[in-house]
Amino acid sequence: MSSGTVAVLPAVVGVLWLLVLAAGPEPRHATRFAWFWLALSPLVLLAVPAYLVLGARGAQEGRRRLTGGWAFLLTLVLNGAQEAEGRDLAPLQLRRAAAPTGSSGRG
Repeated sequence: MSSGTVAVLPAVVGVLWLLVLAAGPEPRHATRFAWFWLALSPLVLLAVPAYLVLGARGAQEGRRRLTGGWAFLLTLVLNGAQEAEGRDLAPLQLRRAAAPTGSSGRG
């Protein structure tokens, strides 16, 4: 695959996900607005595949689901945490794990 194809692939998956969310059956584990807000959070790499695998099947009567308001608040908290760090959350964890420890710089 060329680099142009790789660059366009996330946009295509995002548009298809949005179409399935809007036109598909009522999602199972969260409302449509909840899935939308989760996809705008730093959890996007988990939220979109989770929706396609778990949530796109029809809702079950009597089961509680995550609502749009709670997902919006969760997104605000996650985005605030990301802004406070000034960088992505996942790469931050990798950088901390890879950082050398114990070097004092004394000779």
